[in-house]
Amino acid sequence: MPTAEPECNEALLGRRHLISADKLGVDMAASAPKERVPAACAGPASPWLRSQAAAMEDTVDLSQQTVNRLCKLPVFRPVATRVLQVLSQESPEIATVSGLIQSDAGLSAELLTLANSPLWGCEGTIRSVTRAIVVLGLQRTNRLMMTVAMRVYLKGCPSLHPEAVRRCWNHCLACAMAAEELAPAWGLGKDVAYTAALLHDIGRAGLLAAFPKEYGPLLLEEVESVLEACNVEKLRFDMDHCRAGQFLVRTWGLPAEFAEISARHHEPVVGEGVVSLVQAACQCADALGFAAMPARRVPTLEELRARLPAPLEARFSCDPGKLQEKIERAISSLG
Repeated sequence: MPTAEPECNEALLGRRHLISADKLGVDMAASAPKERVPAACAGPASPWLRSQAAAMEDTVDLSQQTVNRLCKLPVFRPVATRVLQVLSQESPEIATVSGLIQSDAGLSAELLTLANSPLWGCEGTIRSVTRAIVVLGLQRTNRLMMTVAMRVYLKGCPSLHPEAVRRCWNHCLACAMAAEELAPAWGLGKDVAYTAALLHDIGRAGLLAAFPKEYGPLLLEEVESVLEACNVEKLRFDMDHCRAGQFLVRTWGLPAEFAEISARHHEPVVGEGVVSLVQAACQCADALGFAAMPARRVPTLEELRARLPAPLEARFSCDPGKLQEKIERAISSLG
């Protein structure tokens, strides 16, 4: 199937630019109409999955339409993207990060409000972005900023299905907090883990914003498992939210590791890097009741632990009751 190059709007990329789908990781050939049901779907499919496939019989190929709509989405908070890029450098300067955040008055105000909330437990009143960075450190300040940016982006999705938006936000926040809890077992910093996990489902947010009428109801339908949910997304949009996230991360210029996290967060946990941590945190959030969409088959924390590589299984430690309570407090505080 030919891969025509859709034109993205100028606001998205800052200049007139044509994006080739294959350059951004969208495997158009793999999602051709003749292969609408992926190999992972081989064998008996659930009645709901069969009904979704039947509904697609008269539907034209949507690959290009999906890419075009994703291209037209508002870019993720530009200042937040730039701060992530700066922090990925070897020796980021406090003055540079502070200046970037202060260039967005709305983001600065929300960040300071959050920094002074009981949720973060800061001593004294923080009245400036620079002071926040001094008190909290660069990575923790970045964590607050990304929490604000992700919440604003999701809350800005068309409100045809507010429950779908709520579930998506709660899952992202729960995954971030689970990653923070599990980070020591992976030998990773808590704030880095939190930010990586917070953005893992950016593709789901993108599909929700690009297809509010079509995608919102899917998030409210009960499926057999997360694998079935991804298969249905491929049937309806010729890409699942993992591939959509990879596409958006590359389009928006976020650091490269976020593209891999978006693309692979539903794969089995292998290795000990940040990708495997987010994979485990995503499953942990689902097991605690914060799944993005309802599923009949959700692995328990015990099952998750048993599937981890031996070194991680030995170090895995999580108090589900305390973590669930902590997540619920955060959801209540952040809205």
